[in-house]
Amino acid sequence: ILPTIAFDTKQGVMVVWTDYRFFRSVVVGAYSNNGGTTWSHDFLMGSGTENATSQFPHLNSKGDEWWVSMVSYLGAESTKMQQGQAVVNRIDPHAKAILAVSHGIADTSTLKARVSAWWDTRLKADWAGSYDLMDPFMRAKSSKPAYVASQGAVTYYGYEFVGFEMNGERQATVKVKYTSEVPEMFINGRKISVPKQETEVAQDWIYVDGNWYCLFKDLYGNNFREL
Repeated sequence: ILPTIAFDTKQGVMVVWTDYRFFRSVVVGAYSNNGGTTWSHDFLMGSGTENATSQFPHLNSKGDEWWVSMVSYLGAESTKMQQGQAVVNRIDPHAKAILAVSHGIADTSTLKARVSAWWDTRLKADWAGSYDLMDPFMRAKSSKPAYVASQGAVTYYGYEFVGFEMNGERQATVKVKYTSEVPEMFINGRKISVPKQETEVAQDWIYVDGNWYCLFKDLYGNNFREL
């Protein structure tokens, strides 16, 4: 959204816009050195997507120099407007285009290891470790102590990574079989327990901030991601 276009004194033309494919809004551009006949791969206008949100781009050129301004928000509370700051960068579109070939593709080779790391924390009852592998949008809205306090009702015994399916460039549905039980407990005076059993679950994982994170979902399937 919010595309803006500019031209240099030769055949160069560049377009920049706000892009949501990275779950965080970031400013992305594309460049043509032949008046728009062919275009480069899309490239990031800032330093990257890690822990940063950028939007409201404006593009201009002076001679053969390219300049882009945007509003950026940094840190865990990066969606809060009051933390925004104006950023102006001189852009070399030739260099950006050369480096842009694979920036939009998630590294699926690390997905299984990240999923296994998350389930290992469940086996160890390391709820703080589970929290660290949850998506950054959830972590920005819910504190680690609050998350840890909500865990512990289920005992986990083992798991098996079944496989995954990509849902777009940066999101995967992961299937895992796990064995668990809910030990006997009393809630509001009623005895509750769930016997040891095997369950297969489909989890959503997203590639954001340069790594894979488990997408938090509540009982109603809601999450905290920006989209």
